[in-house]
Amino acid sequence: MDILYSISLITMVFIGFRSVTNLIKLGSNLSWLKKENTNFNNSKNKTERNVPKFLIFLPMLREQRVIKETLNYFSNLDYPKDSYKIIVITTEKENFQKLSNQHRLYDLANDLSLNRPLTIIKEKHLGLFSSDWLELLHAKYSDIDVAEVAEKLKTDYQNYPTTLDIAKEYSQIINLKFDTDLIKIIHYPETTGLIAHQINYTTQKLSESDEFSGYYCAIYNADSRPNPNSLKYVADQMQKFKEINGFEANIVQQSSIFTLNYNTFPKNIIGYFLRTSALLQTKWTLIHELDRFRTQSSFVLRPIKNIFDTIRYSKISHCVMHGLFLKLSFLRKNKIPTDVVSEDLLYGFEQCCKGEPILPIPLLENSESPETFTQLHNQKRFWFWAYIDYWKYRNRVISNGLFRSKMEVNILTLKAYFDGLIWICTSILIGFPLFYSLLTRNITIFIFWCLVYCIYWIIPTLIIYTKLPELETYSSKMITKISFADFLLVTLFGIPVLLSHSLGPIQCTFDFISNCFTKKLIVKNKTER
Repeated sequence: MDILYSISLITMVFIGFRSVTNLIKLGSNLSWLKKENTNFNNSKNKTERNVPKFLIFLPMLREQRVIKETLNYFSNLDYPKDSYKIIVITTEKENFQKLSNQHRLYDLANDLSLNRPLTIIKEKHLGLFSSDWLELLHAKYSDIDVAEVAEKLKTDYQNYPTTLDIAKEYSQIINLKFDTDLIKIIHYPETTGLIAHQINYTTQKLSESDEFSGYYCAIYNADSRPNPNSLKYVADQMQKFKEINGFEANIVQQSSIFTLNYNTFPKNIIGYFLRTSALLQTKWTLIHELDRFRTQSSFVLRPIKNIFDTIRYSKISHCVMHGLFLKLSFLRKNKIPTDVVSEDLLYGFEQCCKGEPILPIPLLENSESPETFTQLHNQKRFWFWAYIDYWKYRNRVISNGLFRSKMEVNILTLKAYFDGLIWICTSILIGFPLFYSLLTRNITIFIFWCLVYCIYWIIPTLIIYTKLPELETYSSKMITKISFADFLLVTLFGIPVLLSHSLGPIQCTFDFISNCFTKKLIVKNKTER
């Protein structure tokens, strides 16, 4: 027991130290956001001197629920309409999967006929229909004979429009409204492939014409809701960077908070678990992601003279495939990797090895968080695949000569693996002292754990929660309804959320081990809406 007691103490000291460090980072990042937004608002007119042109890439697969709202939102950005275009990237994969998934209709009909709870219906069948359609079908067909429901579902499914169908119809309406070809649709013709394939295909197609020479690409998801001033601010940041450094930045990254659908989650056990998970992801952005972008973009430009400079100035960062700005010419030469499960971290890793600054902007976007346990688990599971692939990608970077020094590549690889180790051990590090104190009835360890939990979760979450009105205005507008009771429940549900946080990475590790024997192709699942 003495050994377990010592392990519990060491674990809590480690978590406590990192928690204090994270609180310092959170304070610094929040101050930076506020300061930079104030400066930008006070100098809006200066952005008119530089009006680069943008292509907004919106890769889509089964986005029937949000596409109209998304196109309407992006068509009303605060930027000259002749200086940006919206590129909707649909895929033949959607048509192929619609045909191949018809056999699932009877299972849905059976669940509807039995009047199963809507949460179960969504957990099992989201993707066959969108979330709003499942709600309508649940209200329409519950408690009706299964044979009758199955027959009607066939008709509903045949009439269910694809993302491409809606995009064609609604883009015409918006283009007529603005009397310009603001929205362009590019259809990826393959029945396989992921977002990276859609982006690379579109980049190649657009690069074949001189029409878009000099354009920048802005990659967003269908659920992205960036600040309407985002394009103006990126233009301003690019000009400032060029004036200071004498060359143009190739990459700008906009971070996201994840409260867009926070209030849509039900006020029950499942709903509060999902709400808490949304705040956990937002917490990660505001502490770790922004800090990495800020330090990497600053330190990567400093001259490296020796091994000590390499260790000090080599900062690991990543590129997120939403809110990512790239020069079209740069993206054509630096394609998004398509042979890995999670491309975000690895694409950023490559740019860090090359010494490419990844500039952050203090205007945020607001995105949705997963709507079911399965989606949430799979999201974490597939995100962790980047850590599995880091060694393969490290070897590729070296073999292709995409680095400043091998020493820096190795240091960045070690830092990446350390981040992965922390993630996969988070649940154990937090859970072990708690369970030890409860099983042995050790009041000292329990009090110590409560203190650490307070610093790790309650205090930073309280800061973020109370600042949501301000943070959401950095993206677009305040939409989340906050209350003291809601915060107390989020505080409580932090325990099960954190204790399960490592399950996705753990399953990912088992998938990798299994894959070494079966050689089964691992495919990243889409987050359904």
